[in-house]
Amino acid sequence: MIVLDQKNRIFTLHTKNTTYQMKADGYNVLLHTYYGPRIDGCDLSGQIQCAGRSFSPNPSEAGSSRDYSLDIMPQEYSTCGVGDFRLPSVELELPNGSHTADLRYTGYRLQPGKYTLPGLPAFYGSEAEAETLVISLEDPAAQVEVELYYGVFERFDLITRAVRVVNQGTETVCLCRCASVSGLPPVRPGHDYLFGKRNDDNSGLGDWYVNTEKLPGGLESLVPEIQALGMKFGIWIEPEMVNEDSRLYREHPDWVLHVPGRAPARGRGQLVLDFSRTDVRDHIYSQLTAVLSSAEISYIKWDMNRSLTDVWSAALPAGRQGEVFHRYVLGVYDLLERLRSDYPHILIEGCCGGGGRFDGGMLYYTPQIWCSDDTDAIDRLRIQYGTSFCYPVCTMGAHVSAVPNEQNGRVTPLETRGITAMSGAFGYEMDLSRCTQEEREGIRRQVETYKARYELLHGGDYYRLSSPFQENSYTAWEQVSPDRREALVNVVLGCTHAAPPFRTLCLKGLDPALYYQADGAGPLHSGESLMNAVWPLPQVSGDYQSVQIYLKASEAVRKEEAIQ
Repeated sequence: MIVLDQKNRIFTLHTKNTTYQMKADGYNVLLHTYYGPRIDGCDLSGQIQCAGRSFSPNPSEAGSSRDYSLDIMPQEYSTCGVGDFRLPSVELELPNGSHTADLRYTGYRLQPGKYTLPGLPAFYGSEAEAETLVISLEDPAAQVEVELYYGVFERFDLITRAVRVVNQGTETVCLCRCASVSGLPPVRPGHDYLFGKRNDDNSGLGDWYVNTEKLPGGLESLVPEIQALGMKFGIWIEPEMVNEDSRLYREHPDWVLHVPGRAPARGRGQLVLDFSRTDVRDHIYSQLTAVLSSAEISYIKWDMNRSLTDVWSAALPAGRQGEVFHRYVLGVYDLLERLRSDYPHILIEGCCGGGGRFDGGMLYYTPQIWCSDDTDAIDRLRIQYGTSFCYPVCTMGAHVSAVPNEQNGRVTPLETRGITAMSGAFGYEMDLSRCTQEEREGIRRQVETYKARYELLHGGDYYRLSSPFQENSYTAWEQVSPDRREALVNVVLGCTHAAPPFRTLCLKGLDPALYYQADGAGPLHSGESLMNAVWPLPQVSGDYQSVQIYLKASEAVRKEEAIQ
């Protein structure tokens, strides 16, 4: 909800639980007055104090008063070169060579729904879900206008921000700094060797056409066979990279990032295509759409397995080479946006050596991202624990892999690998034909458990019960349903020792007034006791063992049946 006090020029943004407030002061400087727990119906600018500070200059409008300085005022969008020595939100290089910006409030407008960011990933919301406030600031001397966008999703407790800078003059203004805020598992037979003439890691990347010598009949004959087995089909691609031994590179050597006169660095035998160029992206797009339209493909693994080096584009002059990094990322977004629009039914999973490009921008286009190429269950405890602070479980690609683990040689029980991977976008990457009958039965049970608990795992609240960085003997976490009637407790133990200590847990997120039963049997425990008194873990032997306990609230409870 957006509340306007036009007389006092106060702008208050309310979500369900928070308040964000700004005010244009007497000098038309937009001040940030508050952001915190929701407070209704008041001007919160009274907490701002003005006083003279040595070496903090004063604007000319203040006259002889030394109490007002941009250097001490909580500006909503801070400026540079005009008296504020803190890190600026925006920095301009003007035609005269100066680096100054002095932005003052000029007006506002309201828009229904959430504003859009053409060519960029962003939250979106209908008119019923969100509303937008746009505040205009202007620097008359620089002839530059800055628009501050605020998207308010009251029900979701979310406020988004963006900035638009407009040069209203006729001369070039350089924007040196600009901040928006101050202060399904696939079947992949043959893996990547199905495309182009890719016979090893040093050839074929960039040629995204099916090699019918290796796959007679192409994907249009293979995919129906996979679907007949009750599975969906996916492909692996690495569209941003190219091998020098490829048709694409031989025809267009200028399409790679490469500094003239300098031998390029290679990563995994690859060079990087210049995705800042429209012609490069169009070529890759035409190849990929031909593949994706040839059969019913349900999944894409979008990989990127090297860092950017030799960043120089043949399409830009010397003075604009600093734009390449930014234009490259926008190019990646552009290609992803086109593919998503053309094939909305395809799930795209992002990957960059694992989680090297796990960020909000890529998540907009690839709602599932591979956490790490390290699939060892014990290492994954730390990886997924850290990732969970920023991203929900449903975004984390997590698989059960074979043992000994490929990355570190560790052997862990199948049950432990399954419990760890279930706290992510669950899957398997292993040759099932090499599994024993006992392992196959274990996998079947894991899949059944995951399907039965899917809504709880992906839709429940996630609680960290211990940290794998601080507690060596076990790692524990818990998912609780929104109505707090169900919970899934997961515990993975470390190395075993003789006479191991008794281990206990305090759970979180339960309803203290409800009574819960573990795995459908045994006594009832109150939510209050489970969260405040310790709950003993079962004693198990052997390294890296695990326990998964399903709690469900009892529909009919007699106090004499419950353990308080």
